[in-house]
Amino acid sequence: MSITYSMEQPDSLEGWIAIKETPFEDPDARTRLKFLVGWNDAENKLAVTCHNVLKCKKRSADDDRSWAGMFSFQDIRHAHQQMSLVYPQLEPYLPEMPEEMSALWGYLNYYMGTYNDATVGSETAVSNVETYLKIALDVCGKKLVVDTLFMEDSSTEAYFENLNDLKRRGYEDAVSRAADHLQEVLALRTGSINMLDMLGVYELEDTAVEDLLLATVELFHYNLQPFLDVREVAYIKRQELQELVQDPDIGEGRRSQYVKEYNEWQSQYETATEAILQLQIKYFSECVDISTGLKERMLADKQKFGKATWDLHASGRLNRIEERVSGDTLQMLRAKEKQFQAQRRKLKQEMAFLEEGTNLKAELEKLEQKYYAIQVKLYDVQLKIMDEEEALCRKQLGVIQKELKDEEDTVMFYDACEAPEDLEDIDTPQYNSRADPRVTQLKMSLNKTFRKRAFIRNNKKMLVRQKQDEEDAKRQQQDEVTRHHAIQMVEVHTHLYIQVHTHTHVHVHTSYMYNYTQGYTNKCTDKDTPHVQLHT
Repeated sequence: MSITYSMEQPDSLEGWIAIKETPFEDPDARTRLKFLVGWNDAENKLAVTCHNVLKCKKRSADDDRSWAGMFSFQDIRHAHQQMSLVYPQLEPYLPEMPEEMSALWGYLNYYMGTYNDATVGSETAVSNVETYLKIALDVCGKKLVVDTLFMEDSSTEAYFENLNDLKRRGYEDAVSRAADHLQEVLALRTGSINMLDMLGVYELEDTAVEDLLLATVELFHYNLQPFLDVREVAYIKRQELQELVQDPDIGEGRRSQYVKEYNEWQSQYETATEAILQLQIKYFSECVDISTGLKERMLADKQKFGKATWDLHASGRLNRIEERVSGDTLQMLRAKEKQFQAQRRKLKQEMAFLEEGTNLKAELEKLEQKYYAIQVKLYDVQLKIMDEEEALCRKQLGVIQKELKDEEDTVMFYDACEAPEDLEDIDTPQYNSRADPRVTQLKMSLNKTFRKRAFIRNNKKMLVRQKQDEEDAKRQQQDEVTRHHAIQMVEVHTHLYIQVHTHTHVHVHTSYMYNYTQGYTNKCTDKDTPHVQLHT
């Protein structure tokens, strides 16, 4: 006989529900309830009315809401029991209320002759209930009181947490706790007066920074995963629809439907990709900020200690931090490069699918202007990448060359030799930084970076020059059009002057003078109208 145990994952949330931390918190603290309680003889019940009383002048549609209902004294007792389960401090505030005929004690009092119908709807009982409701509002809050009395929200979903939001807040709280712990460690720097104390702080700081980076990357992966899933599904659907569109056996109607679906999934793919790149840029920017803070603190500490002490104990840590800063910066810049490349591809697609129309030229010019701006930004980011790669290579090269130099400067001690012939058996180590494969590899990387940067810089200059030439040509063309229009205006007014002077003997003081050197027309008469004098 074998027994099989089913062990669930300890961190699994399946089958669990999460209650909000403050499920009965008033969502709108600007309002309070005002209760009005009266006795309804026809229904033989309490008439309870409440409405919002706004604390500030600004009002909205929800601020004018009100509630009303009919309640027996037994209903008030039942509501009190429900609210006391959540807030036990409300328990002693329930007032004495008369028994009703519908209750057991009411019938017993009736048969025993102690039942007094006049006390049921007395002003004292009504006033006690109104006072109690005000106390319940102060103790329990608006949401619980309204939900209990008037069944405003009978659904329990409002009291439960969304598990996805709960997980995200958990990751965010972990990041916040790690950041607070790092600040506590940094506070220990003020009490470190020598390098020995500072080395202990460095060890604690490294641990705190690693914890912060780990919490940050977990939050990043949690936020990233939904978009990765959407992009994967969109990619698969797009591939399937592409095969269906290329099928020669389907009709035009079905092919048009497949093309429409393909465009929708393509849009989903691009949206997910943009979100992924944006999250990557945000994450790597946070990593750069953390690493840069480490570097700045190390550079400040370098001024406090002597060169020998610093080189012996802390220079290696500073080199590692500087390499980390360069690595994080490179990843952030490459994410920005991918973002600009994605935007450039999207603009190309928009240009390709422009429809014929009167605004085609204007729309095309607008898209070309956007494309030019994105291309310039892309070149700038690529140049920054080349600069960062050069700085990283030079830093690594300097560290290696310093190690090789220290090895060369190391003094070797040997045992004494009795005869000169014994010296031939001793191999003297020879250090050559140029022959080190690491140095050779880094120098090759530097040369490659120089060539790529020159290529990108030349392309940017050509693009800017081409854009400037196009704008100059467009401006020159516009000037030619303006000049040609001005010449035509002079010819029209000259013809008008000759015609009027020939037939009617009119003395016309012309209102336009053409300036051939500047290419525009000057008005030179009063009120911008020609002055005409007729002679009969």
